[in-house]
Amino acid sequence: MHQTENVSADLIAIPEASMDSMNDKDRCWSRMFKVVIVLLMLSLLVAGITISVIYLTRISNSTCTSTGTGFLPNDTTRSPLLNNISDETTRITSTLFTTENPCQITNPCQNGGSCHPRGMNETVCSCPDYYYGLRCEQTNVTTDKLIISRVLSRNIWPNALAVIDVTGSMIGCATTIVQWMKPLHRSTTINMYVFFNDGDNKNDTSKVINATGGIYAVNATNISEVLHMMNYAASKGNGGDDPENDIEALLYGINRCPLCKNIIHIADNAATPRDLVLLPSLKNKRIKVIPCQVSSNINPALIDIARRTNGSLHTLEQDIYDFPMNTSG
Repeated sequence: MHQTENVSADLIAIPEASMDSMNDKDRCWSRMFKVVIVLLMLSLLVAGITISVIYLTRISNSTCTSTGTGFLPNDTTRSPLLNNISDETTRITSTLFTTENPCQITNPCQNGGSCHPRGMNETVCSCPDYYYGLRCEQTNVTTDKLIISRVLSRNIWPNALAVIDVTGSMIGCATTIVQWMKPLHRSTTINMYVFFNDGDNKNDTSKVINATGGIYAVNATNISEVLHMMNYAASKGNGGDDPENDIEALLYGINRCPLCKNIIHIADNAATPRDLVLLPSLKNKRIKVIPCQVSSNINPALIDIARRTNGSLHTLEQDIYDFPMNTSG
């Protein structure tokens, strides 16, 4: 009986020893797994530190300028994407980095140029006709041509008579006004052109007030005929003295086109009309005077024509309708 109990105890002890061995193996694998996890975490930590060091090193190598609300690198080299922008659309770099639309801070574009944002800190100027440059600050035309184009672009004068001086260097102004009308010929606002050259080939001593001549009128229906008449009138003049027959030409045009409501006078600022004595005949005719060849001040005689006819004076930048009182007439 005792022998049987000993055998049973031995049989029970064998599985318990096997279980202890298995538990030891599990604990070993668990330790190894934990070690692997720790090593992986250490590797990720080292990689993160390395990347951070590289990033901070690059940041420290670039010189930045504080603007109060952010930092802008000093290097504002033109982007390669802007190399194909035309002369009329040029780029400038803003000096601030404080808004998504730098054009809202200030418009860097001159002479009527339009500012367009290009990213966070760049702007592009779209320049109007005749202007180019970073800020539309340069022009490739003469001031006279620019004056004519500007004035006629910002004013609408229907049913108009244009009286134009074509003596000497004034031919450039005449050409500009006619060329300006070409694209608008079908809906033209000028009904008649009058070109005058101060007496054709008359000697200065033969020029009589209100009978000097050298005045040519043409309807504006055919632009080719207008150009031909302009060139013909210019070719008939031979220079001569400085004073010209502006008032005579204005009266001639009004007589030829009595229904014309707007009278435009393209005048030589360098010459004083010899026939200002005829000005009372133009009272309330509202002459619109556009001076050409302006080097400094406007000729007082041209201001007088605008003032005494209740008209207006038109320059590159403004249209003047109110004049100071003048006791001369």
